[in-house]
Amino acid sequence: MKKDYTNEIDLLRFLAAIAVVFFHWGFLGYADGTIAMSYDVLGRASQYGYLGVQLFFIISGFVIIMSAGNATVASFTIARIIRLYPAYWLCCTLSFIAILSFDQTKFSASLSTYLYNMTMLEGFLSKPFIDHSYWTLTVEIRFYFLVALVILLGQIRKAELFVLGWLAAIIALEFYPVAFLAKHLMQKFAPYFIAGTLFYFIRANGLSARRIAALVVSWAMAVRASLSQANELSAQNSISYDPVIVGVVISIFFVVMFLVAIRKTGRLGSMKWTLLGSLTYPLYLIHQTVGFLIFNALYPAVNRHLLFWGTLAGALCFAYLVTTYVEQRYASRLRSVLTMAWVPFDSRLQALGQKLRNVA
Repeated sequence: MKKDYTNEIDLLRFLAAIAVVFFHWGFLGYADGTIAMSYDVLGRASQYGYLGVQLFFIISGFVIIMSAGNATVASFTIARIIRLYPAYWLCCTLSFIAILSFDQTKFSASLSTYLYNMTMLEGFLSKPFIDHSYWTLTVEIRFYFLVALVILLGQIRKAELFVLGWLAAIIALEFYPVAFLAKHLMQKFAPYFIAGTLFYFIRANGLSARRIAALVVSWAMAVRASLSQANELSAQNSISYDPVIVGVVISIFFVVMFLVAIRKTGRLGSMKWTLLGSLTYPLYLIHQTVGFLIFNALYPAVNRHLLFWGTLAGALCFAYLVTTYVEQRYASRLRSVLTMAWVPFDSRLQALGQKLRNVA
């Protein structure tokens, strides 16, 4: 597998993040009573913004399998830590400080909760999230673990076969449920990651009947999973979702990613969207809890339009500062520290990988 920078991915990441922001700020916060400010200017479109997470997962499948092509377990793990933790530590800390500083009738967090969240493992430990958006990181880490396992087995060159096996496994789980496997194979979210990897394989190696067939199956399962989530949101917030709209949006994601895979996106593919892509992760990390606290503190004293769009502008500026002065500045230093720290474990991990390969 070869790396191939894909400009469109940066734009799609940003659009997915904005969709999630609009979902939380324009719909969910008011629907579940977390904020008093209704912002219906966006109309019903904002209630479908939760689907931006599904697009994130598809993109993650594409990008992670591409980055794993020539990686060792060490380089893959270190790269993921560098990408995830610096911005996360800052945003988690600021969210915690904001909760302590503002009215805590809607939000609260103890020091132990903060410390658990700083590990990014709170979802695995059944601890509360300081910002509920962090739940997606638990899903992402499960996916990273599966990819790291394939690398450890020395089978990353055969990753496509493992992905097809993963798809077959989650289909089987529909008929023969096994809770342990459903959890660790991410039955609810696997179709999106699988689709993303398939799109990468198409981009790197071309179309084939097998890849198209697997994509069609993953699309059908992705639509089903998104409709299931829509039903859960309907029950929680007493609002209906149009299944046709949900299906169309997921289908659009697949069509756009297919065009990316076959390199048919025209000017979008030649334009640089790096800045927008770099804003995505810190924007996602900071927007929900801090945004809700700002709305509750300033509304109705501040005009809701000014408050909504001003907070978004502030969040984007904050994201730019984080990517410029935290992620870019400290990445190389953190890489050096992690590389040195990994040395004592490297030989043991290689030995474990060899044992697993012998068993396989």
